[in-house]
Amino acid sequence: MAGEARQILAQNLRLLRFHRRWSQETLGFEAGLHRTYISQIEKGKSNISIDNIEKLAHALGLTVSELLRPPNGALDQNTLGAGDGEQSAP
Repeated sequence: MAGEARQILAQNLRLLRFHRRWSQETLGFEAGLHRTYISQIEKGKSNISIDNIEKLAHALGLTVSELLRPPNGALDQNTLGAGDGEQSAP
């Protein structure tokens, strides 16, 4: 289905940010991307490049495959807690 990976990415990013207590601005800072771009990705409105997916995965301490794994139980507590829960100052 077209856009399925985009929706999985969007859902996983929101969930991971929530569990780390990160704002979109914090994730953007950590990944070197703008806050508004993070918002568009999380809404499933951006056709994101593989380079930017790698930046997001790296910022979250994950592999690209972990970040794109369907949410049906695939994001375990170790993945969700990969960050320290602290917000970084932009």
